[in-house]
Amino acid sequence: MISRTESLLTLLLVTASAQDPCSLKAVRACYAELHRGTGMQPKPGQTGDIRKTLAATCAKMTLPSKCYTEHAHCPGDVKAKLSSFEDGYKMSRDLVCEKNAAEDMKKVIGCLDVILLAQCSQKYAQNAQDAQNDECRTSGIMEKCAEETFPKSCPADQEVATAFLKRVQTASLLLSGCSSSSQARLAAESFIVALLASIILMCFKSTQDG
Repeated sequence: MISRTESLLTLLLVTASAQDPCSLKAVRACYAELHRGTGMQPKPGQTGDIRKTLAATCAKMTLPSKCYTEHAHCPGDVKAKLSSFEDGYKMSRDLVCEKNAAEDMKKVIGCLDVILLAQCSQKYAQNAQDAQNDECRTSGIMEKCAEETFPKSCPADQEVATAFLKRVQTASLLLSGCSSSSQARLAAESFIVALLASIILMCFKSTQDG
């Protein structure tokens, strides 16, 4: 029979584990919050303020990230995963801060067909097998649907838009702690720094809400 003392010790250990600042969950939550704090939420059809928004977002994305600084003291196994998250953050920062970011973003936004994306998303969501977490599953669906619909919605800009999307997707998967394997990408946001992933998700949700 478990004593009262043993039960109390178990409870304390569970509580301590849940609050462990060096857990993978804590690291992922930190980077997710970091992304939400950038205020980067471009919308389909947006054109006028993209350059200004990107400049403001770039200014907020310092190096190294505050999440990396806060968790750099963590044990080796967690620190190894932390480096992967930080790589995704750096890739996202490059996308936001580079010279042609606004022009490339405009082309991608012009390629987003709300109806086509929603139809495609529903198709893959229904066929998805259990996958990893929602961010990984949804990111995989988003990328697949963008690749399928861009040739129909913007044949002139599809090459540039698709290349930009792939860079965003790679950063998004790293930031979400997802596997980079094809199974994880197709079996199917966070965050992110998933700039385009956020846009596509908004398109999908707007058709459901409307």
